Amino acid sequence: MSMNLSAKLDELQRGDRQLETTVALCEIRTQLQELTKSVESCQSEVSEVKRDMVAIKHELDTVQQVKEEIEELREYVDRLEEHSHRRKLRLLEQNIENFMKDVYKDRYGEDISDDSVKKLYSVAVSIFAIGGMLGGFSGGIIANRFGRKGGLLLNNVLGIVGACLMGCTKIAHSYEMLFFGRFIIGVNCGLNTSLVPMYISEIAPLNLRGGLGTVNQLAVTVGLLVSQVLGIEQILGTNEGWPVLLGLAICPAILQLLLLPVCPESPRYLLITKQWEEEARKALRRLRASNQVEEDIEEMRAEERAQQAESRISMTELICSPTLRAPLVIGVVMQLSQQLSGINAVSIFTGP
Repeated sequence: MSMNLSAKLDELQRGDRQLETTVALCEIRTQLQELTKSVESCQSEVSEVKRDMVAIKHELDTVQQVKEEIEELREYVDRLEEHSHRRKLRLLEQNIENFMKDVYKDRYGEDISDDSVKKLYSVAVSIFAIGGMLGGFSGGIIANRFGRKGGLLLNNVLGIVGACLMGCTKIAHSYEMLFFGRFIIGVNCGLNTSLVPMYISEIAPLNLRGGLGTVNQLAVTVGLLVSQVLGIEQILGTNEGWPVLLGLAICPAILQLLLLPVCPESPRYLLITKQWEEEARKALRRLRASNQVEEDIEEMRAEERAQQAESRISMTELICSPTLRAPLVIGVVMQLSQQLSGINAVSIFTGP
C-alpha cells in the first residue's frame, strides 16, 4: 500500500516539473516572439534610415553638381568680362597707336615701326604710374603746407590741366601732350589717394570714420566701373571718341572745385598744425551741427601729445633701421601683392 502511494507521489512530482517546464518554455517563446518583433522593427527603422541617407546623399550630390555648375558659370562670366575688357583696351590701344603713327608720318614723312609705336604707347601707359608715385610721396607735404582742403583745391587745378592736355592731344596733333597730360593726371590721382582719405578721416566722427573710409574706396571702384563702361566701342571707345574719354577727367575736378569751398577745413589741421583753436572749434561746430565740441577738441589734443612724444625719423633712418626693416618689408610686399593681383593686374598694366 505504501509502495503504491510513493509511486503516485513520484508521478505527481514529475507531472509538476513537466508543467513548470512547459510554462517556462511558453514564457521563453513569448519573449522570443517579442524580441523578434523588436528586431524586425529595428530592421525596418534601419531600412528607413538607409533610405533617408541615400536620399540625403542624392541631394548632396545634386547640390554639389549645382555648385560646380555655378562655379563654371562664374568662371565663364569672369573670362567673358576679362575678354571684353581686353578687347576694349586693345581697341583703345589701336586707336591711340594709329594716332601716333599718323602724327609721326606727318612730321617726318615716313612710317614708324610697330616696335617704336609699342614703346610710345608703353610710355603713355606707364607715365601715369610714375606721376601717381610722385603725387603719393608729396601728399603729406602738400597737406601740411596748404591744408587738407587747400591741397585738394590746388590738386583740382592739376586735374583740369591734365584732362585738357589729354583731351586736346588729337586737336594739337601731338602725342607729347598725351604723355604730359597722363603724367599730370597721375600726380593728381596720387595726391587724391593721399589727401582724400586723410580729409575724410579727420572730419568724420569717431563712430563713422571706418564707414566713410569704406565709402571712399567704393566711390573709387564705381569710378573705375563708369570709366570702363564709357570706354566700350558703342560709346567712346572709337577713333573719334577716345580724346573725349580721356578728357572727361576734367568733370570730377571741376565738380570738386565748385563744391569743396563750401566744406570746412580739417579741424585737426587747424588745431594741431596751425594752432588755430577757435577756427578748429568753428569747423567742428559746422561738421557736428552742435556746440558740444569739447570732447573732439580733447581727443585731438591727446593725439597731439602722443604725436609729440613719438620720436621722428627720416626716410633714410626708416630704410636702414634693423628694427623697422621687417614691418617695412611686410608693408611693401602687401602693397605689391595688391597691385600685382586681381583686377589691378588687368586694368592698370594693360591699359592707359
